[in-house]
Amino acid sequence: MRITPLDGVTPDVNVEGSRQGTHLVCFEWKVTTAAKLEAWVYDLQGNGSYKPMELLQNIVPDLPPEVTLFAPEAYSLATPDAVIAIQGEVLYDLGVDQVDLVKGLIGFRDRGERVES
Repeated sequence: MRITPLDGVTPDVNVEGSRQGTHLVCFEWKVTTAAKLEAWVYDLQGNGSYKPMELLQNIVPDLPPEVTLFAPEAYSLATPDAVIAIQGEVLYDLGVDQVDLVKGLIGFRDRGERVES
């Protein structure tokens, strides 16, 4: 497979496929820029396809996670032994694997502490 970057600067890259079964070939490469991918298909006698299979590779920027807290209200007051229910939502374009809660006290010099869920 040939990878032709669309930036007009980066040189083409040829990537060899590895056979993974009777009807499956896998290609692995590092995505660095938008590019055109071209792959030629050959039969068992070595006859190539009339034209290559073409795909476009686009780069989508990674967006920061979006965190929304529904409860408690901002700047809620509580006594030292109070149990505070937390309700929120985390959205991330690449999927969320883990959410860490960190407790801290505003106006105090102590460091945040991870809260086990």
